[in-house]
Amino acid sequence: MKSIIKTGLIFTALLLVVAGCDTWDGPTAMYYRDQPDYPEATITGITPEVAAAGENYITIQGENFAPALSDNQVFFGNALVDLVDGTASSLIVRRPNAYGDNITVKVVSYGTLVVAEFPAYKVTRVVEPYGNILAGNDPIALAVDQDENVIVMLRQAGVGTSAVQKFTPDGQRIDVGTVPVFAGDARIAPNGKMTFVRDNNKIIRQLDLSTGVSDTLITVSKNVASLDYDANGVLYAGGNKSDLLIIPPDLTEIKPVLYAKDQIFSVRVSNGYVYLLAGMASPNETTPELGIFRHQIMDAAGTLGPREVVLDWAATGDFSEFAPAAFAFSASGTLYVGSDAMNPLLKINPDGSMDVMYKTIVSSSILDMAWGNGDYLYYIKGPYGDDDTSVLMRIDMGEAGIK
Repeated sequence: MKSIIKTGLIFTALLLVVAGCDTWDGPTAMYYRDQPDYPEATITGITPEVAAAGENYITIQGENFAPALSDNQVFFGNALVDLVDGTASSLIVRRPNAYGDNITVKVVSYGTLVVAEFPAYKVTRVVEPYGNILAGNDPIALAVDQDENVIVMLRQAGVGTSAVQKFTPDGQRIDVGTVPVFAGDARIAPNGKMTFVRDNNKIIRQLDLSTGVSDTLITVSKNVASLDYDANGVLYAGGNKSDLLIIPPDLTEIKPVLYAKDQIFSVRVSNGYVYLLAGMASPNETTPELGIFRHQIMDAAGTLGPREVVLDWAATGDFSEFAPAAFAFSASGTLYVGSDAMNPLLKINPDGSMDVMYKTIVSSSILDMAWGNGDYLYYIKGPYGDDDTSVLMRIDMGEAGIK
C-alpha cells in the first residue's frame, strides 16, 4: 500500500513540473506543423477527342503536372501508357493497350496530393483476332479478294497438305478445299483465282475458290518464295538466287538478271512499282545488305526500270536487330513493315521518318500480312516465346491501303 501511494506521488509531481514549464522541447505532432503548399493537378482536355483508328499518340492538357516527365504516370483504366513528351500543362502519350467508350484517364504526378482524372474518354478497338480459326490449324499464308473475303491457307497437324478456308465479312467460315503443299505466299489473280507457291519451289499453282480445285499454273526455272501481280496481269516472282522472274499473261518467263545471286523474301506491287524485300549478296555503299528495293514498271509487258533503294534495314534503329518478313503500303504512301520484334510493326512515313505503329497493341511476330479493300490490314501472328501457335489478326489502320 505504501509503494502504491509513493508511486502516485511521484507521478503527480512530474505532472506539476511539466505543467509549470514555459516551453516544451519535444517534437511537434504532424498535424500541428506547417504543411507545404502542394498544387492540385487537373486534366482540362484530351486531344484528339476520340482515339480513333490510326491515332498513335494522345495529348493530355491540364495544369500542375510534374515538370520532369519521369515524375508523371498516366493510366487509361488500368493500362499504364508510355510517356513521350510533356510539360507541366501537357503530356503526350502513346495509344493505350485498352479500348472502351468510357475509360477513366488518370495522371499521377509527383508533388501533388490529388490524382488528376478525366472520367470518360473513348478509345476504339484497333486490333483483334479474326476468323475463329480452329485449334490445331496454323495459318501460313493469306490473301484478300475484292469482296473482303480473307482466304487463309492453314497447316494441319500430322498431314502434308494445307486446308484453305474463306472468312467472310459477316463472320462465316467456309471450307474451300485442300492443296497438296504448305504455301509460302499467296495472291489473288486478276481472274479471281488464288495463285500460290510452296516456299522455295519451282511450281506455281492456282486455286479455284469456287470449286476448291487446284492445279499447276506454271513451272518456272528457279525456286521462288513470293509473288504478286501488276495491273496488267503480269506476275512477278522471286526467291533465293532465283532472280526476279517476270511472267506475262501468256505464261512465258523473263529473267532480267537483276537479283541472280541475291535472296528475295517478299515481292509486292504498288502504284506502278515492283517492291522487293531482299538480302543482297554483294552490298556496297549504295546497296544495303538487307532492305526494300523497287523497280518502276515501264510497260504492259513488265519491263522494269533501274533499281532504287527504298529502305536500308540497318537504318531502322532497334528494328534492325530483328528479321523483317512482310510489308504493305497505305494509300497515302506510308510503308509498314512486319517483323519478329516484340513490337513488330514499323511505320515509315513518306518523309522518311519512322515510328512503331500501335506499340504494345500489335504483338509479335508478324509472318505475313495483306491489306483488304478498305482500312483493315490482316496479318498472321506467329509463335512468340512460350506461345507456339499462329493466329490470324485484323488491324484497323484508320486509312485505306493498297492491295
